[in-house]
Amino acid sequence: MARRWQIIRVELVSGRGQVFMPPPGRDLILPPSTTFEELGLAIDQALARWDLAHLREFALADGTRVVEDRVETADFSGFVGPLLDKLLEQTKKVKAYAQVGDVFRYVFDLGDDWTCRCTVTGLGDPERLYGIVPDTPVVFWGWGSLPDQYGRTRPDDGAADGEQPDARRQAQEEQEVLRFVAEFGRGKPAFVELGALRAADASGDARAVLDALIAVDVEPALQQVGQALAHVWDAGAAPGAGRPRGRLRDDLIALTLALAGRLNVRDAPGDALLSKALLARARGEQPEGDPLPVDLEVLADTMASYGDAADGAYLDLDTGQVLPADLVDQTGRHGAGASGLEEGIEELDVEPGHRWERIDGGGRREQGAERRAFIDYLNAPTIGRQANIDAADALRQALDQRGGNRRFHDALGELGLVDQWLAFRDDRRWGRARVELASHGLRPVRPQRP
Repeated sequence: MARRWQIIRVELVSGRGQVFMPPPGRDLILPPSTTFEELGLAIDQALARWDLAHLREFALADGTRVVEDRVETADFSGFVGPLLDKLLEQTKKVKAYAQVGDVFRYVFDLGDDWTCRCTVTGLGDPERLYGIVPDTPVVFWGWGSLPDQYGRTRPDDGAADGEQPDARRQAQEEQEVLRFVAEFGRGKPAFVELGALRAADASGDARAVLDALIAVDVEPALQQVGQALAHVWDAGAAPGAGRPRGRLRDDLIALTLALAGRLNVRDAPGDALLSKALLARARGEQPEGDPLPVDLEVLADTMASYGDAADGAYLDLDTGQVLPADLVDQTGRHGAGASGLEEGIEELDVEPGHRWERIDGGGRREQGAERRAFIDYLNAPTIGRQANIDAADALRQALDQRGGNRRFHDALGELGLVDQWLAFRDDRRWGRARVELASHGLRPVRPQRP
């Protein structure tokens, strides 16, 4: 039976800021055991790369990146998008991830960006195509200037030497190459599923937490994502005995470093505090502040609940218990408030002798500030999509009309931005809660499970 080895067509489409049209290329045949690392080396040699001391990376059509170093792939640029993409190591076999007809991208030297379009064109017998059975990927056909041995500029064997395509065809091919270089494997990521993240966080499953954060857009929810990562570190992932190793540890470090960078770029209330705390955990150091077992989500939501009599929350600085301010003040015992709580209130299941602090919720004015801040977020240069800029204009117009609050929320639904708005609003509140805790020398940690 004839051997059925993969045949991959490799076209050099760009590098050092130039687009090559028509692209030179080579056809390679691959042993079944070929890894992405071996394929990359074979491509570089086939395309006359002589200084091979550079990083190389593949990108599959679904956005998966095949990389040499998982940790070094974290995004520290401050732009939106995933903190960490779907990643594979280059020790994986090509045949497991690329079938006949599949296209993927290869980039050599992440700086000069020598970019190749790779297509699995079929299967073949190495003895028939190459003459012997090699133990590494080999070239059996080629064209175009590197220069080409026979002066061909296209892979077609029947093309006359030096024959040029018409201008229309050449322009079309160039546009296809430019689109491939700019867009291949870079589709808009889905928004992080915060429900799945919170479920994974509550379960204490570190791998599930990290998986919920890979290849998704987390920008409006950095505080919520950061607290989940803090819980993973606090559960035993910090350097020391019993820490996770291998891929789990690599992904955790990469996500932590990328998130810390994003927080510093965004610089909303509480972001600098969280970034500093995450970096301390990654270094195996104790974060600043005394740990308080408080559910940050509960504290943030309670601070923002606006009752008839009062807004904000009361926080037990010893246990992390949170009570709505209007509920406490309406009890009327000893004037309620912090002093009443410190004496104990039986109907609220509050024991005496604890330290309590009133935390302001910001009132209606903060609600208005949240809406304006969301519009500014959509307009931010780092978001950069025309659809977001248009959405920001629509929301601003809605807010400026009579009944603006209702119109604002109606517009969110029409624009499909409800999830992003709720994540942004909650994130702002989590950040304010974190600042309030820090003002008392405290930092939030996961409450003990019953």
